[in-house]
Parts: sequence; structure tokens; C-alpha cells
Amino acid sequence: LFAKTTLSDSERRSLLSGRPPSGSANAGPVVCACFGVGRNTISQAITERGLNSVEAIGSQLKAGSNCGSCVPEIKQLLEHQS
Repeated sequence: LFAKTTLSDSERRSLLSGRPPSGSANAGPVVCACFGVGRNTISQAITERGLNSVEAIGSQLKAGSNCGSCVPEIKQLLEHQS
């Protein structure tokens, strides 16, 4: 939403409330700050796409493929989803 030049009323309310617009997926808390990838997004990709490594997640979502500070948390998600 920050990248848009104008916002609709519902987008503005969503931004001010700190909640995703209705109909949008809840990405969860940010795990990868470099690319803005949330915990729910990563967990869903592990389950639905069968991702089983940090490299596979980096390839699909970019998470963990830049600075690497989120790699330990991604590894934990992989362990818990397996």
C-alpha cells in the first residue's frame, strides 16, 4: 500500500488499523525483512508447494536469499512443518 500513489477508503482504513485489507491473505509477522515475507506465507509455501529447504524457499519466495539473518527462523519453520 505504501507504494501506491492513492488509496481507496478501505485500503486507508486497513493501513491505519494495521490489518490486511479484507480478501487479502494474512502474511503473518515478517520473517524476511529484506523482501517482506511473512511467517504465514512461508508456512503455507512449505505445506502447499512441498518446499523442504532454505534454498527452495529462497528460490520460490526470495526469503533467506539476501542477508541471511532470517535463515535460522526459516529452518525452524521447516522443522515444525515436516
